[in-house]
Amino acid sequence: MSGSRKTKVQWRVRPGLCSHARARQGGWQACPRSPAGAGPWTLCPEFAAGGPSILPDGSSLGANEIPGVLCVVDRATPTGSLLLYTWRVGPGWVADVRSSGGGNSNKIDVQVTNQAGEKHEITVQPGKTVIR
Repeated sequence: MSGSRKTKVQWRVRPGLCSHARARQGGWQACPRSPAGAGPWTLCPEFAAGGPSILPDGSSLGANEIPGVLCVVDRATPTGSLLLYTWRVGPGWVADVRSSGGGNSNKIDVQVTNQAGEKHEITVQPGKTVIR
């Protein structure tokens, strides 16, 4: 990755939950705790309290956020599909949705960049969530 600059970020997932994709694998599983001082959920504050948001069709919504940079909200359907529901970016960041879920992989991949060349990414797929 020539010409790109990576920075360390502190990130947060909903307390006690990792990904709605795990609901299809026998229930919610504990996540590693966010680093101390990771900051508030500024882009998706409605998900800060934790727990799933259940839609009338039985789908559930969950979110992962890099505070002030990127929030990705995923939707897990009762039939097992994992879909990108929405994403939000902080000021100065531009999002590139690489994959919106569904299909064979059920993978969601959203990347963001800013003018300084910093890059971050949230990837969600069944059983695995990566935030960098």
